Parts: sequence; C-alpha cells; structure tokens
Amino acid sequence: MIKRIYLLFIKPKSQKEDSERHEFILNIILLVSIILLFVGSIISVIDLIFFDPITHSNDSLSLIVIFSILFIFITLYILSRKKLFVLSSYILITIYFLLATYMIFLWGIELPAALLFYIMIIIISGILISTRSSFVMTLIIILTISIVNNFRIFGFIHPNLYWKEEIWGADDIITLFIIFLIIATVSWLSNREIEKSLKRARKSEAELKEERDMLEVRVENRTQELQKAQMEKMAQIYKFAEFGRLSGGLFHDLINPLNAVTLNIEKIKETGRLGGEFQEVESDLERTIKATNRMRDFINSVKRQIAHEDNPELFSINQEVNEAIEVLKYRARKNNIKIIFKSKEEIQTLGSPTKFNQVMVNLINNAIDAYLDTNKDIIREIKIDLAEENNTLIISVRDYGRGIPKDILDKIFEPFFTTKDFKQNKSSGTGIGLSLTKRIIEKDFDGSIKVESEENKGAKFTIKFPLIT
Repeated sequence: MIKRIYLLFIKPKSQKEDSERHEFILNIILLVSIILLFVGSIISVIDLIFFDPITHSNDSLSLIVIFSILFIFITLYILSRKKLFVLSSYILITIYFLLATYMIFLWGIELPAALLFYIMIIIISGILISTRSSFVMTLIIILTISIVNNFRIFGFIHPNLYWKEEIWGADDIITLFIIFLIIATVSWLSNREIEKSLKRARKSEAELKEERDMLEVRVENRTQELQKAQMEKMAQIYKFAEFGRLSGGLFHDLINPLNAVTLNIEKIKETGRLGGEFQEVESDLERTIKATNRMRDFINSVKRQIAHEDNPELFSINQEVNEAIEVLKYRARKNNIKIIFKSKEEIQTLGSPTKFNQVMVNLINNAIDAYLDTNKDIIREIKIDLAEENNTLIISVRDYGRGIPKDILDKIFEPFFTTKDFKQNKSSGTGIGLSLTKRIIEKDFDGSIKVESEENKGAKFTIKFPLIT
C-alpha cells in the first residue's frame, strides 16, 4: 500500500539524479502543505457551522483564503507531476515569501512566525533550486525587512503589535510546530537524498576501482602475453639474423671436411682401379667416415641455432658450450682470437638445450665483437670457465677487448640497445642478443646474469642458475 502511494503521488519522474532529488523533496513539501491546509480548512468549516456566523463573520473570509491557498498548492503539485518542478519550486518560494512579508506588514518585523518563514524560505531555496539562490533570497529578505522597518519608522505603516502583550495560545504553538515540522522535514529529506547520492557514489567508486584493478590485471596479463610473443618472434628472427652473419664461416668450415670426403672417395676409386691393397682402402674409408661425422656434428650445431624447439630435457652443459664454440670457431680464427674453455667436470641439467646453446653463442659472439677494431697486439683470448657450487651452475665468459663504458653498463640488457656501430662494422648486432640472453636465463633457467667491465680492458659476463637433474 505504502509503495503504491509512493509510486502514484511521490516518485519523481525526472531521469537526472539532481533533478530527481529536487522533485522528490518538492513533492513531499507540497503534499504535507496540502494535507495541513486541508485539515485547517476542515477545522474552519466546523468552526463556522457550530458558531454564530454574525459573531464570527471573519471566519468566512479566512475559509476563502485557506481554500484559495489550498487550490494554489494543488496546482503546484500538478505542475510538479507534469515535470515542471522547477517552475513549481519558484512559485512555492514566492508564495512563502509573500506570506511572510504580508505578516511583517500586519504584525511587525519582530513576529517570530514571519522570521521562521523567512528562515524556511532560505533553506528551501538552497535545497530545491541551488546554493546560490539561498544567498540571493537572504539578500532579498534582508532588504525587504529593512524597507518595512523604514516604512514603520517614517510612519507609512502601523503594524498591529497586540500579540506582544498576549500570552501565546494553542494556535500560536500549533503554528510554530507546523513551521518547525516543515523545516525539519525539508532538512531531513535533503540529508537523506544526499546520503543516498553519496552511497551510490561510493558504490560506483568501489565498482570503478574494482573494474580498474581488474582492467589493470587484464592489461598486465595481456601485455606480458604480447611481450612474450614479441620476444619469441624476436628470438626467432635473431637466430636467423645471427645465422646470416655467421654463414660465411659456417660454409667455410663445411667445405674442409667435404673436400676431405671427396678426395678420399676419389682416392679409393683410384686405388681400386689400380688394384691397391685393402688396408690402404680401409684407411681412406675411415678418414671419409670421420670427415662425414664431423660434417654431421657441425650441421647439428648449426641446426640448433635456428631450431624453434625448446622442450625440457636432460642435457650436457659442456656439450652445448663446445657446440657453440664449434659454430663460432671460424669467426674467432679469422680475427686471430683464441677460445679457451675450462671445466673440471661434466655438468648436466634439465632444461632447454637449444636456449642454453643460444645464450652461449650470444655471449661468445659478443666477446669476439669486443676485439674488432682494436689493437691487435693485445691479448686476443676468450676464456670460458664452467663450475658447480652447491648445486648451482656458474659459467663466465671473459674477453680482453674494448670493454663497455661505465655510463651505459646498466643499459646493455635493454632491447635494441647496442654499443656497436653498424657504419664501421657491417657485422654489428641487432641490439636484442643480450636482452634475449637475460630473459632466457631469468625465465627459463630461474637464474641471473651480471656483467663486470672496464673500458679498454675487457668484460666478463657471469651466469648463475640452479641445476636440475
């Protein structure tokens, strides 16, 4: 029942939150005013019927005034329900203002009821229209009271001050109660609507924060996925780029055993044609098989460089280091660089041999680059030390080349950052080798890589990661 009454007579029709709040408060004020005026008119009618009309001749006039005001308030309520609540608010405030002003003209500016009406007008103006309107109404009220007071001082009006000598009766108390009730109701409605708005705002803020956090997580996850995909693509491209850089040396190293195979086969053919001894043929066949096996091993090493497979398996660290050295042996020899690999024992671990091989090729290749365009009289060695401590692999790659400037030492692991000048060195790198190396060590082997360097005295890269067997 109450909900139905609310939907029919009170529920705002505005869609905007502020307008909805103003309309709701206005509807309550108008309905309360209509009910009070209706009750007052009933009391006046009863008073008129049960008392002598001659003695109470003013009651008929009062009844007409009450019914007129009641009609005005009903009209304002209808305007509000027709979505003209702003116009209705202005008319309501104007009526209260005229009523209060009429009261101070008749009974003086000291009349408590009139002053309370003015206070109510200021409050209603701020709630139904805007905060600025309450200040405007305050100025208008002060100006009105000042004018009425001056009229009284200069004798233009003579208010009836009989009420000052009389003791307040029940009518006066009821009038004050009604005014206080309206003020309290308006204040309560305003605070109630503001609290509801704040609650909705806090709820929306919490939902937005939750949505933002979820969005940040999704963006972070998506960014990581994209970065992972990009790094995988970059790694594959880098492998082919490095293969292109090393292709000259790779093919040179293939030619030597291939020539040995060809010469031995021709020798076997010639020996057979001339009726040579079997032992001589057997010796030539062994050399041919050895050369063929060398080509096979070398091709497998090259295949590792461009392979995309990275399935975890138990592999030999020593073997992968040797294969990386084998791939780069021609390039090192061409630049008069000696690669020295030291290891006290055979070390194995579970992981991706392809990725570890790529790490070693990157580091050795960078060490070779460190000697390019440098004084040929310096020590031209690359030292690779492999050891195990407390089930942790420690491998270092040391060169004595040009070194890395101190001011860029902390940037060398950033993607696309390179210290190599392509104009001076056509085989210079892409700037992603060390970043890929760092990512592989940290993500795939749960390890770390650090660099120590001094300009013109070389650099030392040290890798550590736990061994899994």
